[in-house]
Amino acid sequence: MKFSKQMLREIIIKAKLSIDVEQEYTDSDFIGHKYIVKEKKILDILRWDSYNSIVFYDFDTDKYWKFHYSEGLTEYQMYEPFEYDDDYIECTEVEPLVVMKTVWSPVDTSNYVVQS
Repeated sequence: MKFSKQMLREIIIKAKLSIDVEQEYTDSDFIGHKYIVKEKKILDILRWDSYNSIVFYDFDTDKYWKFHYSEGLTEYQMYEPFEYDDDYIECTEVEPLVVMKTVWSPVDTSNYVVQS
């Protein structure tokens, strides 16, 4: 589904300003359009650009959507997300998926007994 790049830019701005990802927003340019930013990720940072993704829940469609965007990181690369794209940006419908993940934690050696 395609969303207006102005709406997606507003989502980006609000996601950057918010510490709480689960905050509900009403888009100021689209009366009654409500969404919740569910996830914001920095995918990669290069010398001049950052590549990011955002997942949001859209109340109008009752679905979750994901989009990717890039931004310039210096005053010479100050381009806006979607600056050179069409007026509507294709977003991918996504769904939450619970995944078991193994993480590696340091061993607590404070309880070890050393034998001599």
